[in-house]
Amino acid sequence: MKTLLYTLATLIALLALLSGLLMMSIPSGSLLHLNPSVLKETPFNDFTIPGLILFIVGAINITAVFFSMIKHPKQYSLFIFGGIACIAWIVFFMMILNTSVWFDVYCIVMGLLIVLISLHLKGKSLI
Repeated sequence: MKTLLYTLATLIALLALLSGLLMMSIPSGSLLHLNPSVLKETPFNDFTIPGLILFIVGAINITAVFFSMIKHPKQYSLFIFGGIACIAWIVFFMMILNTSVWFDVYCIVMGLLIVLISLHLKGKSLI
């Protein structure tokens, strides 16, 4: 279970950190083949702020992985926070863009798995 948790959190972290950096470095979105017109009905003029938010989601998840490596007592709480941050980010952007793609569902499932596995390893139950 721990290996799956570390793998999911690391994957989310690396994707979010890299994508966030690329979005902030070229805010037009062209580097990631993002169409800036999708932001027309949103509070964002370009991909700088969404990239920053995505980068923060990645930073939370990579911090959780680091905390687990040093066996920090709050490691599972940070994994839970990272999973919730991932889900919240995706749901927020699905709502403001009024669209979704298969990757959104994939990220929500990964975030949910991170939360559920973390709760299990922390000794908590949802029921």
